[in-house]
Amino acid sequence: MPAPMKSEIRAEALTQLERVLPHVTRLMAPDAAAPTLAEFARSLPHGRRGLQPVDDFIEAAAAQTRKLHGPQTAAKVTRELERRPLALTASHVSLEVHPRFFQGDLLFALGCEEAVPVLSVTNIPLTNCAYPRGLLIASRSAASEMPCEIPLIPRGIPHRSVNSIPPWTESAMRVALGRVMRNAALSEHERVLITRLIHDHCLRPDILRRESLAEQLLALGNTFWDMTTREAGLPPLVTLNHESLTAELIIRDLADPTTLVSRLLTEPAVVLELYRSLSGRAACWHVEEGHVVRGTFLFWAIDRTGCMRPLQPEPDGRALVSSDGHKFRFELKAAPLTEALRTGAIVPGLFLLYSVTDIARGLACAGGILQSAYLPAMAEALARVFETLGEQGLAAQIGVDSPFATGLVPLRAPTADGLAHCPAGPVDLMLAGGLTRDMLEKFAATRLPDAVEASLASLYEHRIPQEKRVTGWQRALRSEPSLLLHPAGRAAADGTGD
Repeated sequence: MPAPMKSEIRAEALTQLERVLPHVTRLMAPDAAAPTLAEFARSLPHGRRGLQPVDDFIEAAAAQTRKLHGPQTAAKVTRELERRPLALTASHVSLEVHPRFFQGDLLFALGCEEAVPVLSVTNIPLTNCAYPRGLLIASRSAASEMPCEIPLIPRGIPHRSVNSIPPWTESAMRVALGRVMRNAALSEHERVLITRLIHDHCLRPDILRRESLAEQLLALGNTFWDMTTREAGLPPLVTLNHESLTAELIIRDLADPTTLVSRLLTEPAVVLELYRSLSGRAACWHVEEGHVVRGTFLFWAIDRTGCMRPLQPEPDGRALVSSDGHKFRFELKAAPLTEALRTGAIVPGLFLLYSVTDIARGLACAGGILQSAYLPAMAEALARVFETLGEQGLAAQIGVDSPFATGLVPLRAPTADGLAHCPAGPVDLMLAGGLTRDMLEKFAATRLPDAVEASLASLYEHRIPQEKRVTGWQRALRSEPSLLLHPAGRAAADGTGD
């Protein structure tokens, strides 16, 4: 591609990106004082005083960790959160193999000492096109940054959330293993590794005995992290179920009518103003002609098949009812809401996840390229709800810490066709022999503008719809990588191999 043409394509693509991700692209501005990724991770904002103490969140997080990983890891999580009340909240509960989320974990881990606390969302259907239902490896073609999926889990029922699906069985995993053996897109090296991962980990007796698919994924995601980063010496990744933690804290808050969350759920005037004011905002709910048509208000209802059903308030703000024709009704009172949460009849939506942790308790939630924009806007809109209701004092105390931490992918792997490079995930690192201390140090020393530059093609493909992408964006936005895995051997950082 001639240099002038490449430059024009790049300029047009960057203009498109700046429209949708201005808070990310401005990090590319030349700045001699720009931080390294390690400095950036250590300086992520936290410590904002919440409306109530964060202690009960730390206790609940430690209890869940103890159940999943034992008392020693739980003690590490407690000390980490007491030192720095900050958690990564960008991920969905999965095997944590997506390059974008894995490299976000890496970046966040650079600021951690004893554990890497991650709160993952489980209320996502297996049918979601972005949800990884198995392992992910490097893109097969230079035409795309997207990883190649090796499915292990069947797609299942539409709208059924990961949180409500039973654990996989040995027979189901052996069917997936057979598909791997027949997958012509895999190299022999890839096939051997993936087969070993399934045999040695997905079929482990302790994994097969887990109570749900979500628990299996939480346990294995941490296992794969340890396998990938052991030589680099990073703290353990501790991925927790965001919804179940939030549900436990909502039950506690409902026992005290003065807490923010209790007021959001049980005072009709607050309920109705909240419903009106936050409609149409990202990560909230969208109302058209009096009905929720996208998202849900406060909670999702869970039907008998485990599918998520949207809710909306009755006109008087005293109950939630189904917005899609199903016969659900939940009184907005402490006792019935507590019972519904304990039985799993309802689960918190995104708005409540952050209202309970970040807004109410001051737990800083480091997110991805979207969360770092929508969460502050959500808090501002909530503050205006209370201003409208004449409670300026409370409104002034509402805020969030939501730093950007996930979305940069400077660590690259060759595409399978050998013609370009793409974001590297944990399986790619395992294929290259694991993350070495040397590679981690180079990752940590990467300047923030350089990391954004290395991530432009990935960000563009992720956020710009296919029909709007400019022809030639791949070559125009890919730069020579400084952190590139060799296709057969140890991780290297010499920029060769592209």
